[in-house]
This record gives sequence, structure tokens and C-alpha cells, in this order.
Amino acid sequence: MLPIDYSGQLARFGIKHVALYEAIREAIADGTLAPGERLPSTRTFAAEYGLSRGSVSLAYDMLASGGYLRAGIGQGTFVAGSPGTKRPDNNRCEDGDRAAPAAPRLSSWGKRIAAMYEEERLTERGANEAGSADIRVSFVPQGIGSRWFPWAEWRAVTAARWKKLGASGEDGSSDPAGSMGLRRSIADRLRRERGITCDPGDIVLTSGSMQAIALVSQILLEEGTNAVVENPGYSGIRRAVRMSGARCVEGNVDECGIVPEDWDADLLFVTRRGSFRRAPS
Repeated sequence: MLPIDYSGQLARFGIKHVALYEAIREAIADGTLAPGERLPSTRTFAAEYGLSRGSVSLAYDMLASGGYLRAGIGQGTFVAGSPGTKRPDNNRCEDGDRAAPAAPRLSSWGKRIAAMYEEERLTERGANEAGSADIRVSFVPQGIGSRWFPWAEWRAVTAARWKKLGASGEDGSSDPAGSMGLRRSIADRLRRERGITCDPGDIVLTSGSMQAIALVSQILLEEGTNAVVENPGYSGIRRAVRMSGARCVEGNVDECGIVPEDWDADLLFVTRRGSFRRAPS
């Protein structure tokens, strides 16, 4: 495995491909990964860290676009630069003094993100200094592991199926909402199992729940509005609401789910509960 702090970055950012990008970028910046060093293939990397190949590929693409990696068809992926060279320190002046980096000009959205992460960093540091870190419980989801699921076989089958769908033009790649066949199946299941009347045109496929949450927040919320979030609840929802400029209104949760109140809010986030039971067939 590469000498990178993936788990630390995942705890910080909570998004797998972003955490991987930051971990590799940091290792390149501090010289842990030297110019010319070869990185594992996306398949190998995904297997070692329990990630999807899509997450690894996305992180690699982000690093390549930033000039950190270079890749050649059939050659592999390497840290940018020639072997044996040292990455220049762009923050050092010619006379050896350390120059202050220029502050980026952020949009209001960017400023909210920066302030949010700084607040989280200070909160975490305060908890550590107070000695409460040892009793905190991590709710970061973990995979079920290769012992309990045949991941290699699953990846091979799904890759073969996607390749076949792509060749037949059925994968919906030209439709930003995603595969029509999959959306049709989802609509049928929602009608059958949940009694929700919808058609494929009402469904949009995303790369994960966090992307869907972010899209909903960006479309339905704006600065100064309110959104109700469960307490306790998924922290990713809170981040998405705050990044949109809206305020989080806490909704208490009991054993049955969120407790309804007369909230002054524009949006209510309610997560699916294990209390749902399918009707007998």
C-alpha cells in the first residue's frame, strides 16, 4: 500500500474520492511520493483500500488535471516529473525567506465552505484537547469486507455487463439523467413496493447519495433559507445545507423517526428508516 494518510483525510472530508485525492496530493507535496514513482493500477488500489474503481479513477483524474500525475496508455500512472528531481517549493523566495502564499479570491460559496471546514477543524481540536476524543463514536460507514462478499467476482460481472450495455447503446450515457432502463426499473419498484406513482422521467441517477443531497440543496435552497435536518443525523446533509447558504434547523428523532413540528423551513431532509416493512405479497 502507498504511504498515504487516506483514513485521516476520509475523517476530514467524508468523501472517498476527495479523501484519496488529498492524501496522494499531500504525499506528493511533502516528497513522500517522489517524481517518477509509479502508482498502483486503479484495480489494485481499489482492492487494497476497499474502494470502487470509479472513486480511484476520479481521484487519479483530478490529480492528473492538477499536474500531480501523468499517465500513458498501456504504461501506467506516475508522479509527475522526472525521477531524481525535487519538486520546487513555490512558496520560497530567492533569498531563502518564506513568502506568504497569496490568498485565493473566493466566491461567497467558497467562503462558506472554507469557514465550515475551519469551524469543524477547531471543534475537533477542542474535543481532542478536552480529552473527549477517546469516548467519541465514529459513524463513518465501513464496507462489509472481502470475507463476506465476493468483490472480485462482482466487479468482473458488473464490468462485463456495463461493457455490453455500452456496446449496445443502452447505457444511457447520452442522457444526463442516467440509464433509461435502470430508471424504468426503479420507477416500477417504487410503484410496486412503496405505492409511489412516478415514471422514469421523474428519476435522476447520481454517483452517490451525497451528490443527490448536494443537488437537492443547490436547487431548492438559497442563502437565508432554512432546512430541517435530523438530530442526530447524517453530517453530510448538514454540510450540503450550509454550503448552499441555508441554515440548519434541528429536528429531534425518536425510535419512530423524526418528530414532526411546525418548522419555519423551506426543505425537510428525512432519512429512510429500518421501520419500513414491505407489504405481504
